[in-house]
Amino acid sequence: MTDDQLEAALRQLNIDVPEPPDVQAEVRARLSEPRRSVLRPILVAAAAVLLAFGLVFAVSPDVRAAVAEFLRFAGIEFRQDAPPPMPSIPMVPGERTISLAEARQLFDVKLPPALGEPVEVRVSDRVLSLLYNGKRLDEFEGDFRPAMAKFANEQDIEHLTVDGREVLWIPRPHEVLFINRHGRYQNESARMSGKTLIWQDGAVTLRLEGDFSKEEALRLAFG
Repeated sequence: MTDDQLEAALRQLNIDVPEPPDVQAEVRARLSEPRRSVLRPILVAAAAVLLAFGLVFAVSPDVRAAVAEFLRFAGIEFRQDAPPPMPSIPMVPGERTISLAEARQLFDVKLPPALGEPVEVRVSDRVLSLLYNGKRLDEFEGDFRPAMAKFANEQDIEHLTVDGREVLWIPRPHEVLFINRHGRYQNESARMSGKTLIWQDGAVTLRLEGDFSKEEALRLAFG
């Protein structure tokens, strides 16, 4: 790449490139010496800085971890891109109904006292779902790969602190779908979710969904 080409590329990125000093007299005095570029070291240095910043954002584990932390909470991904189309009948692959006793053998079941025993218990891959009249409590181990994806804007997510633990409250309907243990989005499970409260109890993530106020959701979750 020539000096002129390099300078033009940097100017397209809105980077100020200083004009080279007037060295005509010196050049005339040294016509016998090999031609040297005064501008090129400046341009090369600027390009190196740009490249370094690009590499940091592209490959730095710290940067990637910070971005991932912003997008995830307790095993749930929060996405702001367009959600997939919802099927007419949402279906979670492999979902089946079991008894609460069976669920206790497979999961570290957390049962908030204010909710009591569920009307129905379902299990699919990594997620345990406890169904109540008009309410749903999903539980899964949230310390590893995400198990759910929610399509909600950041401004729609309210961050709370309850007894020293972080809690998220989403007061609006939003699309939700499951992610299997291999990290694949299960688009066939996509559905509209109601208002949701999300928190962790140890390594278990709990997601309480229903048509209730924030105060009622907190009462049901924490008594």
